[in-house]
Amino acid sequence: MTRIDLHDARGAEQYREDVLRVWTDAFGAVDCAHDWRTTVWDRHRSRAGYRLATAHDAERLVGFAWGLGTVDDPSSPAVRLYLGCGWRKLGKQSVTDQVMGKVLDG
Repeated sequence: MTRIDLHDARGAEQYREDVLRVWTDAFGAVDCAHDWRTTVWDRHRSRAGYRLATAHDAERLVGFAWGLGTVDDPSSPAVRLYLGCGWRKLGKQSVTDQVMGKVLDG
């Protein structure tokens, strides 16, 4: 059975390498793991309100989601970018924000 947990920025740190492994499965290999850590992982975790949701099957990380919410507006540049990368709307976070993600097969 899959377990879902929610972590703040400090609690998320322990999942960095596991998230990178799943990230690679979802988005492809990163050019430089160190650059990914500093320009993506650390930068995003430093933002106020950051949350990481982890999905574990037994002890193995099988999925994750993080962020602050995305405005529910199809004309938003961020929304257009995510849709172009194969993401989709997964649900509403608030009246104005949505949760977006990429669902992997298998």
